Amino acid sequence: MDEASTIEEYKLYELAEKRAKQKFIIQLHVGIYIGINIFLTMMNVITVVVAALTIIPTIPLLPQLWVFYSWIGWGAGLLIHIIVTKTKSPMLIGFFTHGVVSLMLTIILFYINIAYPPIPFFFWVIFPLVAFIGAFTIHGVFMLLYKKIFREDKDGKSWFDRLIEKEAGKIREELQKDV
Repeated sequence: MDEASTIEEYKLYELAEKRAKQKFIIQLHVGIYIGINIFLTMMNVITVVVAALTIIPTIPLLPQLWVFYSWIGWGAGLLIHIIVTKTKSPMLIGFFTHGVVSLMLTIILFYINIAYPPIPFFFWVIFPLVAFIGAFTIHGVFMLLYKKIFREDKDGKSWFDRLIEKEAGKIREELQKDV
């Protein structure tokens, strides 16, 4: 193998590694977004239906469905995360971005909870706050354990190395189609 092809292979590997990281991070966060929002939706619908059936049946249900704010707010944050992930952003910037977005969203949700109180008054903002603190903690732990996830196993390759090889194969196929 000559020097030029070695350099090209190295650049290909770097590009494949970057794409693999981006895909992994985006898929992870989309999965978390879907899972948590399914849980929040179920919790909101159940509490609204129980309140409507047992306490005051004449309350309109739509103003009590606060979960839409979570979908929109977190969805905007997820979109920002996808955009940031597509750039050359280090993991630490992503960690602090999550912290700032979570804090801002908690403040907005606190306002919504106070401005549009459910009947009877229930301090529901605690649930998303606990979820944010848990997610932020998990994110921090993941950041600390990042190297362990990408450590080599017995055959000398990590899970992530195999993912990179798969991406490199896709890139090679794309390049061969273009030729």
